[in-house]
Amino acid sequence: MPEVARHVDALIDRHHAASDTKLNARASDEVFLRRVYLDVAGRIPSLEESTRFLADAREDRRTRLIDALLAGEGYVSHTYNWKADQLRLNPRALAGGQPAWLYDDWVKDAIRTGQPHDETVRQLITAKGYLWENGAAGFYLRDLGMPLDHASNLSRVFLGTRMECAQCHDNPLEPVTQKDFYQMAAFTAGVSNLSSPGGYSNDNVTQWPEIKARLARMDADKALQDGVSRAISPLKRLTKDTEKPLTFPTTYVYDKSERGHPVAPRTLFGDEAPVIDGDRRRAFAEWMTSPRNPRFAKNAANRLWKRVMGAGLIEPVDSLTALPHPEHRELLEVLTSALIGFRFDERAFLAVLLNSDRARYRHPAEPFLVVTYTVGAYALWQAARWIMSKRTRQHQGEAIPSAPAD
Repeated sequence: MPEVARHVDALIDRHHAASDTKLNARASDEVFLRRVYLDVAGRIPSLEESTRFLADAREDRRTRLIDALLAGEGYVSHTYNWKADQLRLNPRALAGGQPAWLYDDWVKDAIRTGQPHDETVRQLITAKGYLWENGAAGFYLRDLGMPLDHASNLSRVFLGTRMECAQCHDNPLEPVTQKDFYQMAAFTAGVSNLSSPGGYSNDNVTQWPEIKARLARMDADKALQDGVSRAISPLKRLTKDTEKPLTFPTTYVYDKSERGHPVAPRTLFGDEAPVIDGDRRRAFAEWMTSPRNPRFAKNAANRLWKRVMGAGLIEPVDSLTALPHPEHRELLEVLTSALIGFRFDERAFLAVLLNSDRARYRHPAEPFLVVTYTVGAYALWQAARWIMSKRTRQHQGEAIPSAPAD
C-alpha cells in the first residue's frame, strides 16, 4: 500500500477513535470487485473478469487490479466523461460548425498519456491556433463572445471559486468583489473567440487579400463570393490574443469614473501574476497552476476525493471558501500535499484513495447476493448496451447505464 494511503488511513482511524465510532467491516472481494470497476472504468466486471479475480489467491490482488484498471482504456473513457462535465464539452459541435471531436480527442489523449493535471490546465489556458492544429483551442471556442461567462466557469472548475455573482455586484458568499471579478477576467477576455460574438475575422486568413483581389478581377457575382467565403470560413476562426481590452461596465459601482475604461488584470488571491512580454495568458496559467496557489491543488484533490467517495471533503466542490467540517482540514491538507508531490499525476493520486483500506470499500454486503447480482446484471448490461448502441451514440462513445448502488 502506498505510504500516503497509510497516512490517510491513520487520520481516519484517529477520527473514529476521537468520535467513538466504528468503521463498517472490510468489503468482501466480491463487493470490492464490482465497486472498483464502477469507480475506475465506469462499468461492472464481466463474468470472465470476475472469475479471474476471485480465483486469484495473491495477497496483493486488489492492488494489482487497481493498477491494471488505472492503466486501461476504461479509465480513459470514464475519466473523459468526468472531465467532459466539468469542461462543458459540446457533444455535437462547437460554435460556427467547428468539429467538436478534435477538442474531445485532445482531452482523451491528455488522459490516455497521463498528462499531469497542471500541464493540461496550462495548455488549455494558453491555447492558440486552429482547432485542427491544437485541440485545446476548443476551450475558447466553447464560449464564443462570452468572456465573463468563460472566466466564471474557469474559476469554478480550476479554483473551486464561484465568482459569477460579482459580475454585477460583490459576491455575498465568496470574498470576491466586482472589481476582483473584472480584474481576473481581464487575463483571458482579449482572446479572439471570446472578445467577438462572431469569433472570426477575414484577417485570420493570410491568403484573403489575394483571394479578394482575384474575385474582383473575375467580377465575381455575390453567389460566388458567398461560396468562397463559406469555403474558407474555418480559416477565419483562429484562436489568438488580440489588443481588445476588457472594460469596466456602465454599472460598475466602485468608481464611476472607471466605467468604460480598460481593466488591468490581477489575480484573486495568492501571488501576483506579472505579465511579461505582454503575454497575459501565460502569466495567468503559471499563477493558476503553481503549487503556491492556495486553491488550485486543493480544488483538484477535493474533486478527485469526491469522484471516489461520492462527496467532497468540502461541498459544494466549486466553493472552497468555507470548510464545513474543521476535522477534515488535516486530511485535505495531506491530500493536497500528496497531489503536489505526485506532480499532479491524477492516476497516482487515485491509486492512493483506491488503496486506502479505511476510506473505501468498507460497506457490508452479502457475498452470495453480490455474486448473483453481478452475473445477472452483466447480462442485463450487455442487452442494454446493445439497445443503446442502436438508439444513440454520444460524443464520449457508447452510453453505458450504470448499475444501481448496493
